[in-house]
Amino acid sequence: MYMLELNASVTKDTPILVKVNGKTCRTTFEELDRLYFNNDSKVLKLYDGEYVKVNDLDVLGIDKSTGKVKWFKASWIIRHKAKYVVKITLKGGGVIKLTGNHSVLVIDEDGNLVEKKASEIRPDDYLISFVTTLQGDRKVIDLEKHIVRNHSRLKAKKHLILNEKSAWLLGLYVAEGALGFRKSISNILTSGQAVITVSYPKEISLATKVIDTALSYDIPIYINLVGSGFNRERLSAMQIRLLNTALARYLMREAYSGGRIARFKRVPSIIYESHEKARIAFLKGVYEGDGSGKWGSVVRIISKSKDLLIDLAWLARITGIESSIYDNEVRLIWKGRMKYKKSDLLPVKPFIKFFKKIEKAININWRYVLRHQLYEGKETVPKEKLKSIMESIDIGKLNKEEYETYKKLVTLINSDIHVIKVTDTEVISYGDYVYDISVPGNETFFAGAIPILLHNSDERGIDVIRSKVKEFARSKLPAEIPFKIVLLDEADNMTADAQQALRRLMEMYVGVTRFILIANYPSKIIEPIQSRCAVFRFTPLKKEDVIARLKWIAEK
Repeated sequence: MYMLELNASVTKDTPILVKVNGKTCRTTFEELDRLYFNNDSKVLKLYDGEYVKVNDLDVLGIDKSTGKVKWFKASWIIRHKAKYVVKITLKGGGVIKLTGNHSVLVIDEDGNLVEKKASEIRPDDYLISFVTTLQGDRKVIDLEKHIVRNHSRLKAKKHLILNEKSAWLLGLYVAEGALGFRKSISNILTSGQAVITVSYPKEISLATKVIDTALSYDIPIYINLVGSGFNRERLSAMQIRLLNTALARYLMREAYSGGRIARFKRVPSIIYESHEKARIAFLKGVYEGDGSGKWGSVVRIISKSKDLLIDLAWLARITGIESSIYDNEVRLIWKGRMKYKKSDLLPVKPFIKFFKKIEKAININWRYVLRHQLYEGKETVPKEKLKSIMESIDIGKLNKEEYETYKKLVTLINSDIHVIKVTDTEVISYGDYVYDISVPGNETFFAGAIPILLHNSDERGIDVIRSKVKEFARSKLPAEIPFKIVLLDEADNMTADAQQALRRLMEMYVGVTRFILIANYPSKIIEPIQSRCAVFRFTPLKKEDVIARLKWIAEK
């Protein structure tokens, strides 16, 4: 049986990394709503859903042929109201909230990426995340457009090349910096300065690095020592003022999402697009300002800005560094107490199933390598262990089917993805818009505080009927099976063109396929389809009947 869901979405506060008109930013669906649903003339309203066609939006998804994370073009943003959502909590602090019929991607026992409804996810299940290194470019910060008035005595450069030094300085500012301005008579912010405060004399070496970096870009500086709040006479901090109005105005625009205070701090968009070394330098700057732990092992970065923590978690994961997030901190993890990284873990079932099948072709004792998984019940395994076994396989001894499975599992091992354990699920009240993105041809995108691989919505349109349903309906059946079943849930939400395409398919494949349409409003199904169907109407179940049935199930 083939079942097609036509109504599934995530909550408005769900984080996502996108490109809008070529500019990379970490945003939320609520912010995308403000960007794309602000013009009623461009909003297509179909029953309970609203759609906007997008031509300038890219999202991160998985290339299923290589297992690599890359950018994909989105075609639609979709929203509708939902009363309840499923809240899924993950090991490592991530949370994602989505409607119960929204599909996440999981790895099945054969090593395939398959859809699974959020309502079917349980504690101890595993969802898919990623760690990768996205390619970046040489970037230049254009300070000239932030200059209020050009002054002949202005010494600072009008263009700041984003390299390791400048990225580190931006990172330190995001951790420890503040802005100061004067207002002109016309209410324009002038005499801007970025102020970086370090502990004195404990962090004098850090102060020296800030000063040297600023001077290397011809940024004038002013240094002063200040006392603590408890004892003004005890000089305990050094303030390094970067006297550049254009830089201060740039930071005001790019390093904050609201007022110029710590809880609104953000990662500037240009950092996501820069080359890997610059991204690492930025992260190190933040760490040296607000972090603890050992760089290159495990570090903890504390911030009052929840948005900044999520930004850093995403930035780390596109820079080859594992991350986890909690209420007031983000952790960057290269290696913890274990010999392996959690971002290298895959479910072991597909591999054990394969190894048992081709045991005679394996030239090492694979059972010893996977002894903890086989005999102690561990459900995941580091990629390195799997790689050592796969490399010992004599592929000349594999038949065609086994070789195809071998290639699929090798791709999985070499992929950017890994699994994260679900620690809790619960249904919560919501009562607001939920959102989805349609990604044609790929059908996946990553979203969440810790990015989770989700199955995108269809467009409730003709392409879905022409591709998915037609492909299933025309597929061959084993001789002992009389017909296939196509079940279309929320069928009344299909577009008129999609319903016409479905009508033609129903006529073409009536001999081998049975179509079941579930609809809240049968009147929205076109007459040519209704005339080909037997209609069954159901009244809502009584609350007491539902409770009685649930009690019966619980007792059994």
